[in-house]
Amino acid sequence: MKPDSKKFLYLPVTVIAAYLAFTLILYVAGPFKWVTYHPLLFWSLQVLYIAALLYGWMIGIRTTVSDHRWEAWDNKRCAEMISPLITVNFLYELINALRRFSITTFDIRKLLQAILTGATSMGSAYNTLQAGVDQTSAGALGGMAVTLFNLFWAFFAFNVFILGFILFKNLSTYSKAVQLLTTGLIIGEYLGTGTNIGVFRVILIFVILYLIRVIRKNRASLPSGSNTRKKNNTYKVFIFAAVAAVFVLALFSRIMQSRGGILLWQSNTYNVGGIYLNKDSVFFKILPSGLYILLIALSGYLCQGYYGMSLCMRVPWEPGAGIGHSMALMNLFDRVSPVAHVSSYQYRIAELFGWEEGVRWHSMYSWIANDFTFWGVIPIMFFIGMLYAMAYKDAVITNNPYAKVVTYYFTLLSIFIPCNNQLFQSTYTYFAFVSALIFWLGTRGRKQFRIVLGRRNYWRKEAKTEQNTVC
Repeated sequence: MKPDSKKFLYLPVTVIAAYLAFTLILYVAGPFKWVTYHPLLFWSLQVLYIAALLYGWMIGIRTTVSDHRWEAWDNKRCAEMISPLITVNFLYELINALRRFSITTFDIRKLLQAILTGATSMGSAYNTLQAGVDQTSAGALGGMAVTLFNLFWAFFAFNVFILGFILFKNLSTYSKAVQLLTTGLIIGEYLGTGTNIGVFRVILIFVILYLIRVIRKNRASLPSGSNTRKKNNTYKVFIFAAVAAVFVLALFSRIMQSRGGILLWQSNTYNVGGIYLNKDSVFFKILPSGLYILLIALSGYLCQGYYGMSLCMRVPWEPGAGIGHSMALMNLFDRVSPVAHVSSYQYRIAELFGWEEGVRWHSMYSWIANDFTFWGVIPIMFFIGMLYAMAYKDAVITNNPYAKVVTYYFTLLSIFIPCNNQLFQSTYTYFAFVSALIFWLGTRGRKQFRIVLGRRNYWRKEAKTEQNTVC
């Protein structure tokens, strides 16, 4: 590891720690009058959680990486493996887009019309989506057969989509076209239903991949004249991230305003779950009035999970049977037994304090605490930090595409820590993360790499690998 590039290995965790600190400042001094119950315990845990994440990262970043360096040949082989899956993935997304818009026939023209109509009236489209969120698969396109296939394909769907961009230049023209069609379909599907998360996931893919690419270029820079190049690459990272952030915030503000409710923020009755605005907030004094709506919307998203956590501290812990950390798993097991669900913090504080389950948010800590208690979240944060660092280091040094996918998932998880347990909230990301983690761990060493990629003659000797490596 070159000394000048070591600092980049700590860049993600530094940004995440600063981001979490900002959300806590916004919680305390922002536009809402959040109430914190058991403040000493609450704030002590916030510090310990971030400290555990940082310490886990420090341990993980010091681990030894694989002795194999992925090269163009390796990526070509992986691209051959996922090419047919990209087509399957497109059909999967297409069918589920039709189901999302409650279209019961394979009518592409009707789907396009629904997307265009929803994108021009995102507020009403979002309300329509929420009205049918609890519908069963009985009347949906494909019925129960598609629902069961969705559960299976969830282990691969999002991974195939991310790998499609990682290995894009190695794909055939046909696979590239299908990958781009899938991207347009996903973006259109979410914009057409007035939701942010799908578009955000796609943008985050490009941000993470660009970050890893620039850092790898910095490491490969020649000693002569390399400082200027590294500075330029650093500027590129921050500029690209800033542009992406501005775009996401602008889209977020547009979607939130389209829903209508936030436009009433000046009314004395405007509140989030009974928490009213603090018109004396320092943020109202330092920001221009044109950003007030964005400030309120962002604060509501990033901070209400902390308030939900403080509410959870008012009730005793009950074991979550190992599935309490995930809304997706609880919804699945509810059909068999609702024991884990009714013992969750989310269910009980909705019953006791009216913090509506499924409507109001809870931090990731609250979800994990369902299974491990709030004190048990501390070691979980340590292991998250450690695995996150290991995957990121592998992505930067070995160029392992599966490490890049896992790095993406941990970044997504970290961004949503104040809001919810985003990574485990749906089977689409939960199951995909599990399979990506297995593939990454299975490709960290030479023997495992040989098993995953297939035939023995595809493995090249270490000497040749080290000779051609760019790392």
